[in-house]
Amino acid sequence: MLLPENFPACRTFVESGNQVCYAFLAFFDAHGGVEQFGLPITNIIIINERLVQYFEKSRFEWHPGLPSGQRVVLTNIGQLYFGLYEDPQLLLPGNPIPNTIMDLKVNAFPQHAVMAPNGTQTIYVLIQDQRLRPIKGAQITLTLRNANGEEIRRTLVGTDINGLASVSISLQDQPIGLTSVLVEANLNSELVEKARTSFRIWW
Repeated sequence: MLLPENFPACRTFVESGNQVCYAFLAFFDAHGGVEQFGLPITNIIIINERLVQYFEKSRFEWHPGLPSGQRVVLTNIGQLYFGLYEDPQLLLPGNPIPNTIMDLKVNAFPQHAVMAPNGTQTIYVLIQDQRLRPIKGAQITLTLRNANGEEIRRTLVGTDINGLASVSISLQDQPIGLTSVLVEANLNSELVEKARTSFRIWW
């Protein structure tokens, strides 16, 4: 359904060549626009006797039986996807929440924010998953780079049951200035994430 380009109830998006019109346009503008839904990738079309419109990140539906102001509804994409691709047994009561680790959250900090050119610095690392649960057994590599660009590398055996690991490094005759610390966490060679911290060498 394509209306004239300058039709007052529509907006044409030149990036995709499609329009958003009427209540769909009002809903689009009121709930985040392109940033939330992406660009329209179709005009208004009819599917199963219902007006719908597809966007890059969503689908709008028109439900005329609902109260005014509530007739534009986002399609339940999750339910549709589950029905097409997932095992219905997962919906049975008592089915445990899978503990799949999908992402690593890496936090690192030094024991001393400022230290002398000679001494021992300890770097602490905390590794968590996407639900902020501690990850045991993540491998960690630290790379310290001092103000002269010289590097020291250390590999930690792995995080404990609390997701924690630490390493103490003896430093000698370090130049005055900032020492950066690059932390790379690796879980079973499948997930890799990096973080940075630093400390300052001073008199």
